[in-house]
Amino acid sequence: MDCHKCANCLTCPMGKIRDEDYSRLTHTELIQRLICAQNLNRSFQTLIESLPDTFFVTDEKGTIIMVNEAYEKLSMIERKNILGRNMREYIGDVISNSATLMALQAGREITLEQRHYSSGRNSLVTSKPVFQNGKIQFVISSNRDFAEITSLQQENTWRALLSKDRGIRVKGHAPAISKVSQMIAEDPKTIETLRRAQKAAKTCVGILLAGETGTGKSELAQFIHKNSERRDRPFLTIDCGAITPALIESELFGYEKGAFTGAKTEGRKGLLELGNGGTIFLDEIGELPLNLQVKLLRVLQEKEFYRIGGNQPVKVDVRFLCATNQDLQEMIKAKKFRDDLYYRLGAITLQIPPLRERTEDILPLAHCFLRRINEEYGVRKELSPEACQCMKKYSWPGNVRELKNILEEAVIMSESQTIGPTDIFPAQRPAMSSNTFRGGNVSEYLEQLEFRIYQDAYQRTGSVRKAAESLRMAPSTYSRKLSKLGEKYKESIPKEKNPS
Repeated sequence: MDCHKCANCLTCPMGKIRDEDYSRLTHTELIQRLICAQNLNRSFQTLIESLPDTFFVTDEKGTIIMVNEAYEKLSMIERKNILGRNMREYIGDVISNSATLMALQAGREITLEQRHYSSGRNSLVTSKPVFQNGKIQFVISSNRDFAEITSLQQENTWRALLSKDRGIRVKGHAPAISKVSQMIAEDPKTIETLRRAQKAAKTCVGILLAGETGTGKSELAQFIHKNSERRDRPFLTIDCGAITPALIESELFGYEKGAFTGAKTEGRKGLLELGNGGTIFLDEIGELPLNLQVKLLRVLQEKEFYRIGGNQPVKVDVRFLCATNQDLQEMIKAKKFRDDLYYRLGAITLQIPPLRERTEDILPLAHCFLRRINEEYGVRKELSPEACQCMKKYSWPGNVRELKNILEEAVIMSESQTIGPTDIFPAQRPAMSSNTFRGGNVSEYLEQLEFRIYQDAYQRTGSVRKAAESLRMAPSTYSRKLSKLGEKYKESIPKEKNPS
């Protein structure tokens, strides 16, 4: 018998020899058995490395003893820095939670959503304990990147949607849910927006996403990228309103070595180079300074740019998506935004309706958020019918972002398993009367309420950083908007009574 030439070591008869039979084996047979085991191990290693999903194994104490290449890519951590570490070291530092540790504690299979802080990606992880003699010996875990799940969900959803007449709400099909982008389409207005977005995604023209703060412009940008031919290429984002003009320029275009004081000696590539072949999402495009608007226009026209301090043009092929909550046409009239750039960036404009105008999305969004929040905190809370009715009547000045934040607070602070109206709308919230946001200048009133939300967050947390985190915003963005709105409305905020 020549086991090392065996075509399939997984089915080799040698593998069927029991431990108690080893004493009866000859020296040659033991060598053959060893070779078989080595071949089996190599086959197993090849198998797990070829898996499209992540695969990692821990021992009964939660120490990582095996990972595959897919997990390295998802976590963006080298294997040598993973093996031998306990999952408890990861929580809060590398990952948001651990299905492995929960499976060890519960003694059963656990599935939950997990955030990887190093890569900024979300995944669905399933951990299953392996028992021997009634005791857990190992926990085998597998992650699936939500970006891949999203593509499958969107494909199936859109097959259903496109088989229907335009404008007809789809019943009996799963809503267009992206675990990455939180796109949910139950309201006809949202369905129509997603239809237009998917159609526009197949082209290479610039797309302008317009809508109020918190409506989901960045999520829609990801949706467009995932439905484009560039889906396998980079998707990079820069918030034009969150950083200084000088930093925006270096972030976009990069710089040569010695371009300015403090520059890296080797120079640095900008987002345009890093995102070559992919999509660049320019959030808050209205905040882009005029001098950088000129440079960006050159990129659109010539498909090239110069690094800061450079004299050689860099060729680039990127697709631009832009977002704004400002009226760019009014900014053009005020000479604050270039009209030629506007028409190049916004060949197609997608207006995202505020949440108050797509009421059929409110409860599907709420239930989706609630499931995820329950999983994150290990609870099983639910919304009462009365809370659902109040949520449908409320006008949501902070849109989808406010909905998620309110639900998270309600889950944390509520004493009961059932979340009621008072948990959703405590006394400090703006009134939810039927005429809220209905009279006067709607835009100004929304801004005033937005300012009150920012103030409330600061009063509750006591710091800019914590307030920004509670609203899921960058501290710089929060500080800038609070200052801007404060200057405009600090004397005109209406003192409303508590909601009844």
